[in-house]
Amino acid sequence: MSKKVLAHLVLIMVTVVYGSNYVIIKFVSPQHIGPGGLVLIRTIMAVVFFWIAGLFVNQKKIEKEDWGRIILCAICGSAFNQLCFFQGAVNTSPIDASLIMTTNPIIVLLFASVILKEKLTNNKLIGIALGCIGAIFIIMQKEGSANAPDRLYGNTMIFVNSILFGLYIVLVKPLITKYDTITLMKWIFLLGMIMLIPFGYEEMMVVDWNFSTEVWWAFIYSSAIVTFLGYVPNILALRWVSSSLVSSYLYVQPIIAAGLAILWLNEGLSPSAIFAAVLIFIGVYLVGKE
Repeated sequence: MSKKVLAHLVLIMVTVVYGSNYVIIKFVSPQHIGPGGLVLIRTIMAVVFFWIAGLFVNQKKIEKEDWGRIILCAICGSAFNQLCFFQGAVNTSPIDASLIMTTNPIIVLLFASVILKEKLTNNKLIGIALGCIGAIFIIMQKEGSANAPDRLYGNTMIFVNSILFGLYIVLVKPLITKYDTITLMKWIFLLGMIMLIPFGYEEMMVVDWNFSTEVWWAFIYSSAIVTFLGYVPNILALRWVSSSLVSSYLYVQPIIAAGLAILWLNEGLSPSAIFAAVLIFIGVYLVGKE
């Protein structure tokens, strides 16, 4: 099996894992664990895992000039992107959240044009404009529901998460070819954990761990499975294919999220969400077409 085919299989798995999480997180947060506490718990679990795994891997010492980039990766890819995502996911609908995240390829392109000096063609500029209009259309919806108690705030946080994660994908790419995955992840998550302590410590300490079986499975999925079957495979895929291809798989997530939201949460697809999705998908197509 070629590395390109393997990368696509890995990205399909990551897409299913992330797409499902938009719905599964609703069963555990905020009712049983606050979003800040859940983020801190999952980050601590990741730190323990990656530092233990590091004992069995030949690691390269981080060079002095790379520490600044690694700190930025921790901010954008481990700490505040997760905090924004979980704050957003518990306050808006899974369909809104997954649609907003499909703007990520557009954001990646914008950062790539600034940081990596990638040229912006007319098609890409039109794609960026359409994607942004679609995202703004979704974000500005204010109607609340049982699954979206503060839709405007939740949608805004998801969009900020998309921006941070887009920057992370661009920043981490040069490090991937230089260091092994475990070395990168253990430092990125350790630094991210330290940054998250002020935001999640109190919520973590007041958790009543007398969960039902359903909530335990939701907790394990949203904390452990999403971390290990999301971040690590994503990094591996970035070694084999371009960052824009990796981010383009995000537009499959709304299909998974919408299906599960309709099945488990009795949500429906509104005409406005479909219209915004069409704008975003056309934008993503124009951005990635070349």
